Amino acid sequence: MIESFNNGLWVRGKQKIQFVPYDKITHIIFCEGVSEIRIGQKIVKKIHQPLIVMEKLFPENTFFRIHRNFIINKAFIDSYDPDGKYISCTHGERLPVSRRKSKLLQIFINN
Repeated sequence: MIESFNNGLWVRGKQKIQFVPYDKITHIIFCEGVSEIRIGQKIVKKIHQPLIVMEKLFPENTFFRIHRNFIINKAFIDSYDPDGKYISCTHGERLPVSRRKSKLLQIFINN
């Protein structure tokens, strides 16, 4: 179970409910049926929800789906290489950008 509030997500685990503030979340990765909420390269929480559900929980002006398996927080984008189709994050990770999302990402970054 996951719920969105003004400044973050409340995520229910097996034994506790954890608050994860939006401004700390760097990106979300979907892999093998599980969405991983990440702060840098650390997995904070694993949730059995597809990205389409997760995408609706985040503020549109802060988070952007760059690929079928990735959502990124704008605040943690270090650089974008439209030719190589990847984003470099402030924590050092490189994430792929799909061709379909490339132009929309450029508009998102510039706003």
